[in-house]
Amino acid sequence: PGETIEYHITIDRFLKQGDVYLFFFHYKGYINDQLLISMRDGCAGFFTEEEVKNSGGIILKKEETEPVAARAAFTPLMAVKNEAFSDSRVEALRRGDLAAAFGDDFSGITLGRNLILPGGRMHLIDRVLEFNPTGGRFGLGSIVAQADIHPDDWFLTCHFIDDQVMPGTLMYECCAHALRIFTQRIGWVSPKDDVHYDVVTRNESDLKCRGPVTPETKKARYEIEIKEIGYSPEPYVIADAHMFSDDLRIVLYKDMGMKVVGLSQDELNQFWSKR
Repeated sequence: PGETIEYHITIDRFLKQGDVYLFFFHYKGYINDQLLISMRDGCAGFFTEEEVKNSGGIILKKEETEPVAARAAFTPLMAVKNEAFSDSRVEALRRGDLAAAFGDDFSGITLGRNLILPGGRMHLIDRVLEFNPTGGRFGLGSIVAQADIHPDDWFLTCHFIDDQVMPGTLMYECCAHALRIFTQRIGWVSPKDDVHYDVVTRNESDLKCRGPVTPETKKARYEIEIKEIGYSPEPYVIADAHMFSDDLRIVLYKDMGMKVVGLSQDELNQFWSKR
């Protein structure tokens, strides 16, 4: 709070394809002259509601659906199994109650305040339909989360008043919340208040969006596939995230990165060995 992010956005070129105008752009974002984020090879367009409705969403190539050998094996810190987490169990994570969410293996653990799943306006997922520690096309784990969408949700009514859609930043944040739950379930937890989540620095991601979440959407679904996981030395994970508006695949986020700052593999091993 109090900082200012300054974006330098450059339009590289325009083109017209049929009746549709497309523009290509790149940008850099700074805080106090320090580079925070950069994006290149951006492409966006102006489409009618009918064109968006009939876009077909994200259409995956064959190589984007086939199983892939994991880059390295990973052993969770504790016993894991295929399971789902109801609305009440996900709500327990917003209170920092790991035992109510995940079971007796987590009893007595006080979660650091920066690791607690956000609530209030950042209540962005309602339930986890599936947690699979060996799922996904990479075999390293997957998690599927779901959110109920209501026509009067704040992020629709304010963005924008004449064209209501979920902001792309919140689409990302929903995927990040699902990834948080995955990492906590495999044991990446700490009672320390200075432990927190952050992006994996210098990690290049690829984002495609081919449709919106609108007031007509009933459910948003987030399917996260782990493709790399380990310690360097902090716990980190790289994943591919797929987002659906009802049953239409609208977002593909390749190589989404998250790390847990302030933790190490040795600390986690010691924490769990004492239990």
